[in-house]
Amino acid sequence: MGFIFILILCAIGLTFLVHAAIHFILRRYHHHRMSSTNLKSLHNNEVSITSAPPTLFFSSETKLTAGEVECAICLAEFNAGDGLRVLPACGHGFHVTCIDAWLSTTLSCPTCRAIAQPPNINNVSDDQLQN
Repeated sequence: MGFIFILILCAIGLTFLVHAAIHFILRRYHHHRMSSTNLKSLHNNEVSITSAPPTLFFSSETKLTAGEVECAICLAEFNAGDGLRVLPACGHGFHVTCIDAWLSTTLSCPTCRAIAQPPNINNVSDDQLQN
């Protein structure tokens, strides 16, 4: 009689473990699928960011967020005439080649980690492109 009782307890324990494993796998699959969908939509936006022209060209009068005077990616100072891309979500600016390479692998600002949003090219004025 004790053997049957132990066998029933083992069966219940095994059933619980199988149920927990299936629940874990399905939950992980659902989370992965949802994050992949979000990343695909962000990558579609990233194409818009990197295919856009530089937001502005650096000059001595250019004012960036927090008074930036160097690219946070390559750590080189901005020079007059350097093409910069300013991320619209946070306002941080970077060399075009630096931020394009960054955004090809990571979809956030290298300075503050804000999600990069595509710029609205229609709102960029000629004055901003020349300053």
